[in-house]
Amino acid sequence: MSDQWYFAQTGQQFGPVAWSELRRMATGGELSPDDLVWHQGMANWAPAGWVEGLLIRPEPPPPPRPRYACNQTARRGEAPVPPPAWTAHPQDVPRIACGVLAILLGCLGIHKFVLGRTGAGLAVLLPTILSLGILTMFTAPLGIVEGIIYLARSDYDFQRIYVDGRRAWF
Repeated sequence: MSDQWYFAQTGQQFGPVAWSELRRMATGGELSPDDLVWHQGMANWAPAGWVEGLLIRPEPPPPPRPRYACNQTARRGEAPVPPPAWTAHPQDVPRIACGVLAILLGCLGIHKFVLGRTGAGLAVLLPTILSLGILTMFTAPLGIVEGIIYLARSDYDFQRIYVDGRRAWF
């Protein structure tokens, strides 16, 4: 590996610097993964985050603990105990199923019940039933719009907004 490196930050080019100095800058936070680096023999400038051994990436945080109604833990050395099927958290609800339910059965608010929003589900279901279906002309388009919004969002956004954020409408 060449010992004469150049780097570019905010449109300005700096260098040459030794590999050890460039690595010190990277680990000290003076060089970001998006800053460009180059040395003799490279075809093009490359982001520092792409250069093997340059940036020390922090350990990823441990995954969040699952949220279950019954907290069963395994003994040391054993596999985790899966929760009973009836304790699944709403985060297990797939985005596509909610979107399709909202489009097909939006006038009944079934998608709201699946997401665990009982109050919002009743707010859609009761007017439809009590009006003998007359108010379906208002509740069905609402479900179609919500279904399209659910399907247009990424899994991450759906989880963040509707499951973790517990947003009930749109």
